[in-house]
Amino acid sequence: MNFDKSIRDRQSAAKFHRTSAVEYMLCEHIMKTTEVRLEDLSNVRCRYFMAEIPGLEHLPTLIVEFSGECGFGSGSNADACYMNGMIAAGFKAWDPSCFILDLRRLKYEWGDMMTAIFAPPHELISMNDEEVEFPFAAIISDLNRDGLTSLVKEEMRGKPEALLFETFDAALERVTAIARQTYHIS
Repeated sequence: MNFDKSIRDRQSAAKFHRTSAVEYMLCEHIMKTTEVRLEDLSNVRCRYFMAEIPGLEHLPTLIVEFSGECGFGSGSNADACYMNGMIAAGFKAWDPSCFILDLRRLKYEWGDMMTAIFAPPHELISMNDEEVEFPFAAIISDLNRDGLTSLVKEEMRGKPEALLFETFDAALERVTAIARQTYHIS
């Protein structure tokens, strides 16, 4: 290896990084920039957990918990965007095989954009074009039962009993059953 060439390459790379930073700084003088953060979209808070389902330990399971209070109607649009973004971030970061959405501590009454949180951003690819279901369930409570049941029935044209569960154990049972079927595990 040519020692002089190696030094020139590193100097060139360092110069590029300095130039990029200067260009960005110049850009701030040309246009207004504002730092943005996902958590500024909503008063809703998010926590992530990874779990191992007994008998399915090889399938990583993501649990996303949301707490707080959603706005009403279109007032919940930013909350839905935030929640959808946080779910997508969890999927990108941990690439789960199963997903449980814990909404027990989230107050929600109404708002159509919330349908986005019920479509996990993960697609299963089937080699034989067989339709498969992603192992997913949501846990609800008195804080959101009426609103989410209406959302699933009226806006999503779905069956609340197949998606919304009153307890963690019931949601886990549903996810386990879907996972066994989807991943062909007996």
